[in-house]
Amino acid sequence: MLQPSPNLKKLSIDLYGGTSFPSWLGDSSFSNMVSLRIDNCAYCMTLPPLGQLHSLKDLSIESMSTLETIGPEFYGMVGGGSNSSIQPFSSLEKLVIKEMSNWKEWLPIQDDIFPFPRLKTLKLSKCPELRGCFPSHLP
Repeated sequence: MLQPSPNLKKLSIDLYGGTSFPSWLGDSSFSNMVSLRIDNCAYCMTLPPLGQLHSLKDLSIESMSTLETIGPEFYGMVGGGSNSSIQPFSSLEKLVIKEMSNWKEWLPIQDDIFPFPRLKTLKLSKCPELRGCFPSHLP
Protein backbone atom coordinates (compact mmCIF):
# COMPACT_ATOMS: atom_id res chain seq x y z
CA MET A 1 0.00 0.00 0.00
CA LEU A 2 1.27 3.44 -0.94
CA GLN A 3 1.77 5.60 2.14
CA PRO A 4 3.69 8.88 2.42
CA SER A 5 6.41 9.62 4.92
CA PRO A 6 5.18 10.74 8.37
CA ASN A 7 7.48 13.78 7.94
CA LEU A 8 5.24 15.12 5.16
CA LYS A 9 4.20 18.75 5.69
CA LYS A 10 1.95 19.39 2.70
CA LEU A 11 -0.34 17.00 0.81
CA SER A 12 -2.76 17.45 -2.06
CA ILE A 13 -5.12 14.64 -3.07
CA ASP A 14 -6.79 15.18 -6.45
CA LEU A 15 -9.11 12.86 -8.37
CA TYR A 16 -8.84 9.96 -5.92
CA GLY A 17 -11.17 7.25 -7.27
CA GLY A 18 -11.83 5.17 -4.16
CA THR A 19 -15.05 5.13 -2.11
CA SER A 20 -13.18 5.72 1.15
CA PHE A 21 -9.84 7.27 1.97
CA PRO A 22 -6.82 5.16 2.99
CA SER A 23 -6.66 4.46 6.73
CA TRP A 24 -3.36 6.36 7.08
CA LEU A 25 -4.96 9.67 6.03
CA GLY A 26 -5.82 11.49 9.22
CA ASP A 27 -3.62 9.27 11.38
CA SER A 28 -1.99 11.18 14.22
CA SER A 29 1.42 9.81 13.16
CA PHE A 30 1.39 12.54 10.48
CA SER A 31 2.08 15.09 13.18
CA ASN A 32 4.11 17.36 10.86
CA MET A 33 1.38 17.93 8.26
CA VAL A 34 0.44 21.62 8.12
CA SER A 35 -1.47 21.80 4.82
CA LEU A 36 -3.95 19.38 3.25
CA ARG A 37 -6.06 19.77 0.13
CA ILE A 38 -8.67 17.19 -0.91
CA ASP A 39 -10.18 17.88 -4.34
CA ASN A 40 -12.43 16.01 -6.77
CA CYS A 41 -12.70 12.80 -4.77
CA ALA A 42 -16.13 12.20 -6.26
CA TYR A 43 -16.74 8.69 -4.92
CA CYS A 44 -15.74 9.16 -1.27
CA MET A 45 -18.81 9.30 0.95
CA THR A 46 -17.10 10.25 4.22
CA LEU A 47 -14.12 12.30 5.31
CA PRO A 48 -11.10 10.81 7.07
CA PRO A 49 -10.46 11.67 10.77
CA LEU A 50 -8.60 14.86 9.99
CA GLY A 51 -9.12 16.31 13.47
CA GLN A 52 -6.27 14.10 14.66
CA LEU A 53 -3.72 16.04 12.58
CA HIS A 54 -2.57 18.35 15.37
CA SER A 55 -0.17 20.49 13.29
CA LEU A 56 -2.65 21.05 10.47
CA LYS A 57 -3.11 24.78 9.84
CA ASP A 58 -4.71 24.90 6.38
CA LEU A 59 -7.42 22.50 5.18
CA SER A 60 -9.27 22.68 1.87
CA ILE A 61 -12.03 20.23 0.90
CA GLU A 62 -13.45 20.66 -2.59
CA SER A 63 -15.74 18.93 -5.08
CA MET A 64 -16.67 15.80 -3.14
CA SER A 65 -19.97 15.27 -4.92
CA THR A 66 -21.21 12.20 -3.00
CA LEU A 67 -20.49 13.52 0.51
CA GLU A 68 -23.78 14.37 2.26
CA THR A 69 -22.82 14.66 5.93
CA ILE A 70 -19.86 15.83 7.98
CA GLY A 71 -20.04 14.12 11.35
CA PRO A 72 -17.96 12.90 14.31
CA GLU A 73 -15.60 10.85 12.12
CA PHE A 74 -14.23 14.11 10.65
CA TYR A 75 -13.04 15.14 14.11
CA GLY A 76 -11.57 11.72 14.90
CA MET A 77 -14.42 10.82 17.24
CA VAL A 78 -14.63 7.07 16.70
CA GLY A 79 -18.20 5.93 17.25
CA GLY A 80 -19.14 9.44 18.37
CA GLY A 81 -17.02 9.08 21.51
CA SER A 82 -13.95 11.06 22.37
CA ASN A 83 -10.52 10.88 23.82
CA SER A 84 -10.54 13.59 26.48
CA SER A 85 -6.86 14.43 25.88
CA ILE A 86 -7.45 15.29 22.21
CA GLN A 87 -8.78 18.62 20.95
CA PRO A 88 -9.69 18.18 17.28
CA PHE A 89 -8.10 20.61 14.84
CA SER A 90 -6.07 22.20 17.62
CA SER A 91 -3.86 24.21 15.19
CA LEU A 92 -6.21 24.75 12.25
CA GLU A 93 -6.33 28.40 11.16
CA LYS A 94 -8.02 28.18 7.75
CA LEU A 95 -10.84 25.89 6.62
CA VAL A 96 -12.22 26.07 3.08
CA ILE A 97 -15.11 23.87 1.96
CA LYS A 98 -16.45 24.50 -1.52
CA GLU A 99 -18.26 23.03 -4.49
CA MET A 100 -19.92 20.31 -2.42
CA SER A 101 -23.05 19.76 -4.50
CA ASN A 102 -24.73 17.17 -2.22
CA TRP A 103 -23.47 18.20 1.24
CA LYS A 104 -26.63 18.51 3.35
CA GLU A 105 -25.61 18.70 7.01
CA TRP A 106 -22.75 19.41 9.38
CA LEU A 107 -23.48 17.47 12.54
CA PRO A 108 -22.50 18.82 15.96
CA ILE A 109 -20.21 16.88 18.28
CA GLN A 110 -20.57 16.44 22.02
CA ASP A 111 -20.75 19.58 24.15
CA ASP A 112 -17.50 19.10 26.08
CA ILE A 113 -15.34 18.98 22.94
CA PHE A 114 -14.17 22.31 21.49
CA PRO A 115 -12.50 21.92 18.10
CA PHE A 116 -11.02 24.72 16.01
CA PRO A 117 -9.65 26.89 18.87
CA ARG A 118 -7.33 28.79 16.46
CA LEU A 119 -9.61 29.03 13.43
CA LYS A 120 -9.31 32.47 11.81
CA THR A 121 -10.82 31.85 8.38
CA LEU A 122 -13.84 29.76 7.45
CA LYS A 123 -14.93 29.84 3.81
CA LEU A 124 -17.94 27.91 2.55
CA SER A 125 -19.04 28.35 -1.05
CA LYS A 126 -21.12 26.56 -3.64
CA CYS A 127 -22.75 24.16 -1.18
CA PRO A 128 -26.37 24.54 -2.39
CA GLU A 129 -27.90 21.68 -0.36
CA LEU A 130 -26.42 22.65 3.02
CA ARG A 131 -29.29 23.38 5.43
CA GLY A 132 -29.78 24.13 9.09
CA CYS A 133 -27.55 25.80 11.62
CA PHE A 134 -23.80 25.61 11.78
CA PRO A 135 -22.46 23.57 14.69
CA SER A 136 -22.14 25.68 17.83
CA HIS A 137 -18.46 24.73 18.22
CA LEU A 138 -17.45 26.97 15.32
CA PRO A 139 -15.83 30.19 16.53
